Amino acid sequence: MLKEIASFMEFFLPKAALALLVLGSLVAIWYFVVYVASFLTSRRERVFRGSGRMKFAVVIPTYNDDVGPSVKSSVEAGADHVIVLDTSDREEVKRRNGEVCRRYGAEWVWMERGGYKAWNLNRALERLDLDRYDYVLFLDADASVPKDFFSVVEGYLERNPVDVLQTEWRPYPGIHGDLLSYFSWVYAAVFQKLVTPVLNFFDAGLVFGSGFLVRSDVLKGLRFDERFIAEDFKFALDVMERGGKVRYYTGTGVYVSQPISLTEMGKQLERWGYGSAQIIISTLKSGKINPAVAVLFLTALSAHVITPAYLILSLLSMLFLPSPGIPLAVATAAYVIGVLPLATIGFLQMRRDGVNYPLSRKVFSYLLNMAFWFVFTWKGVVKASLGLPLRWDPTEKVVNHG
Repeated sequence: MLKEIASFMEFFLPKAALALLVLGSLVAIWYFVVYVASFLTSRRERVFRGSGRMKFAVVIPTYNDDVGPSVKSSVEAGADHVIVLDTSDREEVKRRNGEVCRRYGAEWVWMERGGYKAWNLNRALERLDLDRYDYVLFLDADASVPKDFFSVVEGYLERNPVDVLQTEWRPYPGIHGDLLSYFSWVYAAVFQKLVTPVLNFFDAGLVFGSGFLVRSDVLKGLRFDERFIAEDFKFALDVMERGGKVRYYTGTGVYVSQPISLTEMGKQLERWGYGSAQIIISTLKSGKINPAVAVLFLTALSAHVITPAYLILSLLSMLFLPSPGIPLAVATAAYVIGVLPLATIGFLQMRRDGVNYPLSRKVFSYLLNMAFWFVFTWKGVVKASLGLPLRWDPTEKVVNHG
């Protein structure tokens, strides 16, 4: 039996290595095309100040997180109304959030948690008089906006009246002192600088879950799909399916936090994998493929397919081949040309933004992140594909992808 397995591996592994090289080359070509298109289109947006006639509401959902940064910054930036939908089950957090809202004149509503984040958002929208506002900003509890946020956003929207506008994610000053947060920002930089400018060509921008604005007229006829954990991405797709425009804007942005522990990072990656798989499965079943889904699929191909394939192929080559050098070298080549462009572009972007680390720390953070990405993202993908819930959150339910 062992001889048969070894014989099969000797036949299979070189061919698998060649297939991986082809796959890596295709992904490398994809990155090159996207990078060139992004370079030609990602010039910094001109910033215009608004006339001051638009009205903005802010919706802040929270679960056991302090809303101080988001409420304070929204009010100081000139939001016309701020509503906090709080589903916290910790009394001290509820007390602090209520006090913050009273101090800054925001509306605080507590409800027992009833589902995904989409459930929170929809309950908050039910309490808003949408006729009073032009746009609604959705903001996470730990995020904050600069003081000129609404003025700059209004200047853009008066010239480009889109249905959904995602603003740039920006790190809080000094957050790069933490290596884990630094590498999370490397990936954010890759995605924001490389992918989203291309999608603007199609009016098919992706939404990141915080720092995006939706036109009130759109919200009157469309709400967040409570079946999905990636409610932001699904909402953007629903808007595009109805002929709406979704764009990404770099003229201003929101300050957001990245995971500060390995546990949080693992949960976030599992949630991303789970939510992305839900969206892709649902979209493939519907047959309605659009640029945003295509970009998500192709961009994830390197991190979620080539990387684990390389790791598995390398292990099998060392176990079963007397001379694993050739398939191992081919697999390594595929890995280098198919995956490393992500990290390289991210590192260069972070250095351009004035943030840098020694090469040894970059390599360590890269390997650490790849390991977590492989384990937890695929854990989420498998769970979503099988219709299983995310175990770490007891309120979440099995989702029907149809």
